[in-house]
Amino acid sequence: MRVQITRRGATIDVSASEMKELQRQFHEECCILFKEFVEPAMLVQLQAKIADAGFYDKHNVDVGDEVRMRSDPAGSALEFMMNDPALHAFVREVTGIGPIGAYQGRVYSLLPDTGMMSDWHNDMVAGRLATMVVNLSTAVYSGGLLQFKRVDSDEIVKSIHNTGFGDATLFKIDHSLKHRVTPITGAVRRTMYAGWFLEKPDFMALLREKLDAHSVGA
Repeated sequence: MRVQITRRGATIDVSASEMKELQRQFHEECCILFKEFVEPAMLVQLQAKIADAGFYDKHNVDVGDEVRMRSDPAGSALEFMMNDPALHAFVREVTGIGPIGAYQGRVYSLLPDTGMMSDWHNDMVAGRLATMVVNLSTAVYSGGLLQFKRVDSDEIVKSIHNTGFGDATLFKIDHSLKHRVTPITGAVRRTMYAGWFLEKPDFMALLREKLDAHSVGA
């Protein structure tokens, strides 16, 4: 099985039996981990650009604090690759969600020994269909577990420690689920590209708007 974003587009090579297992994982275990989701050579380039990018403090109400990357070519490249129609079609087949208009996300870090984390929450915001988080860290971080529980229980039903370089986690958005990320320990920051497959807006319409704005400003 290979599910990967590359400079040439998304590569999806999944057998029928593998697809059934992915569907089972998503619906029964609420999330799936994809190894080397980002092409390794491209990951190195993205990490270098992110290292040179500026970050700013961001407080997310009822969720937690992070440092978020300012507008940067690395973020634009990731957004473009995550909106490959082949990837959208694959995600829809795995998850059973409706039509995807766009994937939108941001690059952010949780810093070690600062208390940065995300508290229990769900992503039930209008238009969000599924969440995907890609590990862009340059070293293996400690802590920072992605954990899931039911809304009516304190029992952790799933924990994922996504420390594989370029690995990605696809998980379910559902009113019955909440998730969090535990604090980072040690000396390594946890850097992720995190966002959502959305019903709206339409990515191609957004792209045309950006190109038109660029032409007017040129």
